[in-house]
Amino acid sequence: MEFIECCIDGHKYKGTTEEVDGLSQTDGPSTFFDKADKNREELFLRALCLCHTVEIKTNDAVDGPTEAAEFTYISSSPDEIALVKGAKKFGFTFLGNWNGHIRVENQRKEIEEYELLHTLNFDSVRRRMSVIVKTQGGDILLFCKGADSSIFPRVHNHEIELTKAHVERNAMDGYRTLCVAFKEIAPDDFERINTQLIEAKMALQDREEKLEKIFDEIETNMNLIGATAVEDKLQDQAAETIEALHAAGLKVWVLTGDKMETAKSTCYACRLFQTNTELLELTTKTIEESERKEDRLHELLIEYRKKLLHEFPKSTRSLKKAWTEHQEYGLIIDGSTLSLILNSSQDSSSNNYKSIFLQICMKCTAVLCCRMAPLQKAQIVRMVKNLKGSPITLSIGDGANDVSMILESHVGIGIKGKEGRQAARNSDYSVPKFKHLKKLLLAHGHLYYVRIAHLVQYFFYKVCD
Repeated sequence: MEFIECCIDGHKYKGTTEEVDGLSQTDGPSTFFDKADKNREELFLRALCLCHTVEIKTNDAVDGPTEAAEFTYISSSPDEIALVKGAKKFGFTFLGNWNGHIRVENQRKEIEEYELLHTLNFDSVRRRMSVIVKTQGGDILLFCKGADSSIFPRVHNHEIELTKAHVERNAMDGYRTLCVAFKEIAPDDFERINTQLIEAKMALQDREEKLEKIFDEIETNMNLIGATAVEDKLQDQAAETIEALHAAGLKVWVLTGDKMETAKSTCYACRLFQTNTELLELTTKTIEESERKEDRLHELLIEYRKKLLHEFPKSTRSLKKAWTEHQEYGLIIDGSTLSLILNSSQDSSSNNYKSIFLQICMKCTAVLCCRMAPLQKAQIVRMVKNLKGSPITLSIGDGANDVSMILESHVGIGIKGKEGRQAARNSDYSVPKFKHLKKLLLAHGHLYYVRIAHLVQYFFYKVCD
């Protein structure tokens, strides 16, 4: 992960420059100013230094800590480390959390201390996290960061447009984006919030539901500050590995929690989608064109199925000809649309959404599922497992949000990367790099298949002898 740039009130700040003041570039031509207000800049950078779960590991010398002991950031999410390092480039350094107090060094080399009152942890449903801190002056602030789809509905509308354009452009460039917001909390309101949070955390029944309800009430009426762009670089030979799997006859589906634009750009980079691939979209944008979402979804499903059945006839000989001579198709679907398909009402004509959707998927050369929650990933794997013919499924992931998918598939492979060891610990096989999947499947897998075939033949030979 690498911090690329950020946006503060619509002004772009590149993460590669060494200057601190006057380094912004406006998203469009401006004749009056070229950077955000200084207070807003500092507020944004403080938010990056405070709203996270990063810890510091001090690299002490053998004989004990030295005066200039260096430290490294550790976290369960490499995104958070990239954001903290990005803030450091602009002069705000996170110094650690001691006994509930966060220390930050600002651009003037002054040490600021904040009391950490509460942490509203990230989860895949809310798609955001928040912290409530108290400044040395006694002010109580809430800082929140998360996906644009979860932040924009909770901030004032007049603040969205400039930042939204920046986020969409970064997503199309393949960067992972996060939006940052804040609000001030009055002392009386905090007393009420504090009481509710303590009661919910101590609840013996329905604790998660109660906390989710309180988090939802707290994270409202916020002020949008800006957004960040982080590059998640593809591993070496990732594109070549996917091409080899395609050539071997495997269907490759990508299940991710990223924005559609970011995930689409990544699929083109790893050659899952080719330049001549026609993309069929089942997303919130395409469905919200109609007042009734289910009717619009049904129309799109029927339209896509007719198009694909026309391209790919049923006979085997003509099917092979169709794959070589006709247009290639790729399907893109997001989490909310998948929920409509899986949870369609049984008393209407929409109860066949699932079967039509699967017919479309099997005719496409590649499928991209974006904005997926971890449980939705497992639902897709389960749905494919139950197809006619019982296809063998393999899931590969590198983070904790991939565990449910890995456990659901027939074969689970975990990558021991910077996302932690949860995926590797819950998998059947573990590899250090994605490129090793090619040798694991196409070399070792083939040899294993040959050995099993010889063993079965030898078994019958000994039994029948």
